[in-house]
Amino acid sequence: MVKALIIIDMEKGYMKDIYNPKEIIKNQVKLIKAFNKKKLPVIITTGKARKKKNPVMDRLWEKETTEFAKKGLDKFVPEIEKAKVSKVLGKSEYDCFYGTELEKYCKQNKITDLYLCGVFSGCCVYLTGTGAAYRGIMPYFVKDAVSTEKNLGI
Repeated sequence: MVKALIIIDMEKGYMKDIYNPKEIIKNQVKLIKAFNKKKLPVIITTGKARKKKNPVMDRLWEKETTEFAKKGLDKFVPEIEKAKVSKVLGKSEYDCFYGTELEKYCKQNKITDLYLCGVFSGCCVYLTGTGAAYRGIMPYFVKDAVSTEKNLGI
């Protein structure tokens, strides 16, 4: 049984829109140190450009992604960027497994349990957990290391 930690989308641009960013960053750093101490994999994810156009995702995120890049807000928060990690994974959809090498990486490293944290808990974190379960990897959500949007626009 191999455990791994995955930290999802901890980019500067999202920190202004979520609850308790300082607290979740602090808790993620503690988790990274604990996983490193036990020599367990630590994976961090970030958005990347799509190879193939997806009009729905482009409509939802393209303007924001472009604006973040112009302002340098598409970079990891400093505490996560300087952390010791096993893998940096670029993803273009919500689920970190979709269209990436995450499943292959998990199989190669015999990962059976995936501890999830990051943003947004109701979207990218949740769907990655679902993707893990579909692949026979047990997902665990670290509730004090995830956050969601403050303003859902409803």
